[in-house]
Amino acid sequence: MADQHGAEVGKSPFLAKGAVYAGAHDYYEEHVPGGFAAVCAALDDAALRAFVSQPFLTRSSYDVLPIIPLSRVAAGVAGLAHRDLVVGNARWLAERDIGGVLRVLLRLASPAQVAQRLPRATLHYFNFGAAEGRLVDRTTLDVKQTGIPTPLALWMVWAVDGFATVALELAGARSPKILMMGSTARDGERDGIETSTLSWRIRWSD
Repeated sequence: MADQHGAEVGKSPFLAKGAVYAGAHDYYEEHVPGGFAAVCAALDDAALRAFVSQPFLTRSSYDVLPIIPLSRVAAGVAGLAHRDLVVGNARWLAERDIGGVLRVLLRLASPAQVAQRLPRATLHYFNFGAAEGRLVDRTTLDVKQTGIPTPLALWMVWAVDGFATVALELAGARSPKILMMGSTARDGERDGIETSTLSWRIRWSD
């Protein structure tokens, strides 16, 4: 069955590492009443339910677009706004995955140095997109990410919000915030799915 974006569920060219889905599964188990089973039971699309119920290998790649309806339904089951669930999931995943040596390196780097690494780091989980950042001053970085599937744009901004703020907090930044800079701008198309450029700003306090 085709999803709401015109691609067959599980067949779009925009891929995420299985860690994204495995992380969602584990997060729902801990933070959604009834866990992942309750989320699956609330899905009204059999193809989507079958896709998200498969075992996800963390280093393998899978269609990312089903994460949108999956997280939206999970938010409904949890009684949360969609944004709040995605941000919370991303923070949880970052806190789990940013460990060991990487955690030490983040603590040794300044917030500005970490911020400059973040645009590309946030795309580590995906097979699409390019990113660049421009340091405006010592506590502000402007970022552009290109080639992001438009249906995923808001989800991506929310996920970046959760992930990036954890990394900056580990580097010693206070009150980090992710701010959208205007609307998304179409920059292309892939397999009939529009792609966009996202412009956003990272701001924090010393």
